[in-house]
Amino acid sequence: MKFPKPYTLKQIADIINSEHIGEDDFSVLGMNEIHVVEEGDIVFVAATCGNLNSYTFNNDFTEGFDQQFGDTTTGGTGAAGYKVATGVAEIPSMTYNDSVNRQVLIGFVVKEMVP
Repeated sequence: MKFPKPYTLKQIADIINSEHIGEDDFSVLGMNEIHVVEEGDIVFVAATCGNLNSYTFNNDFTEGFDQQFGDTTTGGTGAAGYKVATGVAEIPSMTYNDSVNRQVLIGFVVKEMVP
């Protein structure tokens, strides 16, 4: 969704009562739900699990990293991937390759910047 007018990063942060990282005057031209993307947008998926193993990236996502950390008592696995949207609904999906323990998965879209 394109906003009816450009906003700055600071204005958006003020609207949602949030802190932001970046230049106050960075232009924000729109936002979309994960299933409403346009060709050229970049879609990200990330996950973490409280066990030591690895993830399989689904739906044509490219693996960025898949790392284990800590030990079997205090460790876990973290992974993230990406893909360029083709203009159809994108479904962020990863499969953990062992029994799941406290898993979290997130997907989000970065809109294509048009100069």
